[in-house]
This record gives sequence, C-alpha cells and structure tokens, in this order.
Amino acid sequence: MKKKAYILIALYFIYGISVSLIHPVTPEYVISLHLSDFFYGIFFSMMALGMFAGSWFFGWMSKRFKRTPLLCLGILGYALGQALFGFINTIPILILVWRFFGGFCVAAPWAFYATFANDLTTNNNARDRLILMLAPIEIIGEAAGYKIGGFLYSNTPLSFRHIFIIQVSFLILLSLSTFLVLRKEDIAKSKSDRENAVKTKNAFSLNKMLIPFFGIIALTTISTIMTTKYAEKYIIEIGFNRAIFIDGYSPDNIVTENINNIIIDI
Repeated sequence: MKKKAYILIALYFIYGISVSLIHPVTPEYVISLHLSDFFYGIFFSMMALGMFAGSWFFGWMSKRFKRTPLLCLGILGYALGQALFGFINTIPILILVWRFFGGFCVAAPWAFYATFANDLTTNNNARDRLILMLAPIEIIGEAAGYKIGGFLYSNTPLSFRHIFIIQVSFLILLSLSTFLVLRKEDIAKSKSDRENAVKTKNAFSLNKMLIPFFGIIALTTISTIMTTKYAEKYIIEIGFNRAIFIDGYSPDNIVTENINNIIIDI
C-alpha cells in the first residue's frame, strides 16, 4: 500500500506543477490581449463554472465507467483547453469557451486522484491521512510550478506561447504516466453498481444543516479568487514588471514561505 500511496502522491505533485506553470504569466498574458478588466474577472469565473459542471459530470460518469480513462481524458482535455487559450485568442467569446472547457476538464483530476486515494486501503486512519496529505502536496507542487514558470519567463527568451507549450507537454506526460500507473488499480463497475448509480441522490435532499457549510465554502472560494487573481493584476498595474514573479513578491513566494513556516512550526 505504501508504494502505491507514494506513487499517487508523486503524480499529484506533478499535477500541481503542471496546472500552475502558466499562472505566473497569466496576468501579463491577459493584459497583452488588450481586453477590458471586465474580461479578466470573467475568464476566472468561466473556469470556476466549468469546474462546477465538470465535477457533477465526472462524478456521474465515474459510477458507470472506469475512472482511469476518465481521469486521463480530463487531463488531456485541460491540456487542449490551455493550448486553445494560448494560441487562439483573438475572439473574446471563444476565449471564454476555452476557459469553461479547461475548467470542466480539470475537474476530473481534481476529483479522481482523491478517489484513488480513498480506494487504496480499507484502513480508515491510513485513508484519511493519505487524502489529507494530498492537499499540501498539491500546494507545494503549485508553488514549484509558479517558480518554474516565472523563472523561465523572466530569465529566458521564452514567450507566453513557449510556456503554454511546456505546460501542455507536462499535462500530456502526466496523462500518460497516470494511465500506465493507475490502470491496474481501476476496478470495473459491476452491473449492480451501475444500476445503483442511476439512483443518484438529489442535492436538494441533503441535510439542511449542510447549507451553512456550503455557504461558508462559497464565501471562502470567492474571497480566495479576489485576493489571489486580482492581486496579481494589481501588482503589475502599480508598476512592477514581469520580474516580480521571481523576485520575492509573487504568490508562489508567499505560498512557499507559508509552507516553510508551517514545516518549521511542526
């Protein structure tokens, strides 16, 4: 079990790197498109809306089909969405479609990696520890992705498109690696499982006590997006150049410092 858990953690770490490689240059990239500030917010809201729809869709599909192909298709779909976002960017409405599509597809790895962690062991304590470990592993991976993407853009002749190509390449390799590693862990659903899956519980029939919890999650998500995404744009607009992303003021540095402080405290 430990070997499988380490492999899953490694895949999730690479996933964190892959999804954040383009993040440090995204604000400048959006500004370079000469679009209004209105579209900057809409880009991220469309991706969030896509993730919401994708979570429901992939959850529904996982009860009927093997999860590994769905997971790999989701990663490849996100790679395609990023490629379209980076190279077909002259029509604002199409960019919104690319963002929704990317968010829709990235919901698959976000959900399925945790599902595989849940199925690796029947020991509740070990399962809980593994699932809880995935969150900081993703954060560390994203911090590393920020650092790599920002460093490449600020210290090499690479352009926006080169960073997009590197990210898409990472995602394709991740999809292939995931398929090769996790396909044996995937369990086909039996006929009875598929029949029972059809009887999906309606979200509105959940315990009413969960409504405040969902409200808190929604407010937390909104505040996080406002403080991270718009902070990046604000930093650029007040006069800092692209080197800001590796010179100590970027979100990846903040995340890395917080992680180091947590490790030291522990």
